[in-house]
Amino acid sequence: MITDNISIILGVLLASFSISFGLGSRKMMQHLLHSYYLKKIISIGTHILLIDEKIEGKNHCN
Repeated sequence: MITDNISIILGVLLASFSISFGLGSRKMMQHLLHSYYLKKIISIGTHILLIDEKIEGKNHCN
């Protein structure tokens, strides 16, 4: 009886932690995926037109 209650309480706590962690990390994972796919498309020196502004990538390593 008591072990059933403890199991239910632990299950609910684990489920609530999992849901909050998943929802909290959604924005971070979105940025990681965007940067991963943009690196394949855009390289250093690529000219990008962003709302009528020309932006040029620069190599900061040299």
